Amino acid sequence: MRSGLVRWVLVGIIGGSGVLHFARPQFYRKIVPRPLGHPNQLVAVSGAAELLCATAMIVPPTRRLGGWATAALL
Repeated sequence: MRSGLVRWVLVGIIGGSGVLHFARPQFYRKIVPRPLGHPNQLVAVSGAAELLCATAMIVPPTRRLGGWATAALL
């Protein structure tokens, strides 16, 4: 039961952050390091990656992969 709760909290945090990348991108654009360039694209790609990781942690066959992908992303 506890691991299920922890998973849902993590899904909420990662998924919520992914949504915010699209709802309030100006915050995330400000924190993209200048040498990387292309802040709009990087914010969109990282937001999509977070949403993908959150989704993967929900679907039973991909939960473990979603967890590892989230750890790698962070």
